[in-house]
Parts: sequence; structure tokens; C-alpha cells
Amino acid sequence: MSEPDGVFASKLRLFDLLALMDSRLRPTDCKVHLASRPDDGHDPFEAYLSGRFEEWQCWQNALNFNRPHVVALIQITPGGSEWLFAGAFDSMGHEVRSVPRPHYWYSLRQRPETGGFVGRIVVRFHRDGRNSYRLGENVGPRLLVEQVHGQRRDIGEFPGFGGICLSKAQLDRLVSTRSSSWESALSSVAGVYVIVDTVTGKSYGS
Repeated sequence: MSEPDGVFASKLRLFDLLALMDSRLRPTDCKVHLASRPDDGHDPFEAYLSGRFEEWQCWQNALNFNRPHVVALIQITPGGSEWLFAGAFDSMGHEVRSVPRPHYWYSLRQRPETGGFVGRIVVRFHRDGRNSYRLGENVGPRLLVEQVHGQRRDIGEFPGFGGICLSKAQLDRLVSTRSSSWESALSSVAGVYVIVDTVTGKSYGS
């Protein structure tokens, strides 16, 4: 399958698109993980932006991934109907761990056939109920591909000093990826830290 360039909209179902790349991803063999912000405040979208989503997903409070494959979708905005494709994974078993509290640790391996589309496919799905772990055949008909972006969604270009609001994890991600726009902007400012006046736009280094 040739990769699309830019963005397009369609009524294509997610599982139909995945099947073009990987015939083993049948809905009846998949659990769909609807990753959204839980009550404990951990944000899967932030984990994705900082490169920690796969590790974050391995930690489960129950036996949630009891099928051969997991299709992971991350809610882009809390309460919204747009979800970002975060990968398709083989569920290769689990172990019980007790630190820092009892949980199940899953061994998940991303399927390489769909790896190039991680962070690029936006799915529209109106979620009903709080259950984050759905059977593929139950929700598959309602997982509609809204957009396929030419590039993987990331923190983005440098927004200007007045538009920065990053977590430590996101800053670590920027350092590891060496984003040219961020590196160029931040390297032009001397100082251990910079205070920016949001009214005047002036910056003060130290």
C-alpha cells in the first residue's frame, strides 16, 4: 500500500485500512484500547508525545489484553471524539507485579506492518460508556478513519517563547529528537532559564 501524502478524509473503517497493511489484524482477534485520561490524572496523550506510551500501556490494573492483538487509540482531547492511532501490538503474555502496587505487566510487541502509520491516523469514534477495553468486532464498524497525515503527530514546531507550555517528559522528548526549530530558537537565548513577559514578549535570562 502506498502511503498518502498530506491529509485526506474518508468513511473508511480503521480495521479495513489496517487489513490492507496487515491481514492478521482481524477485529475478532483484537482488543481495542481506548486510552483516555483516567481518574488518577495520567495522560496517555502526553505519554505519547514524550515517547513513553508503549511503556505506559504495558501497565494494566486488570487482565485487559486477553486477545492475540491490541489496537491502541489515544483520545486527542478529553471528552472528544477524535482518536490517534498509537499502534497495533501482539499481546505476548503478562506477569503479576507488586511494586509500586499490584498490577499486570503485559509484554506487547508492535506489529511492524502498521508501525509507519503510528501517530498519523486520526479516527472518529463517539465513545459510549467508560469501558476503555472493547472487543474489535463490537466497535470496529464505528471506528472511522477521518484523516491520514503525511507526518507523525509530534510536539510540533517552536511556537514562540510566549506559547511554550511543556512538561518535563515533553522537554526530554525534544532533546532526544533534536527538533531543528526548537533547537535553533532555544540555542539563541543565553541562560540557565528564561522568563518571558507574556504582555511585552520580552525575555529575561539567568
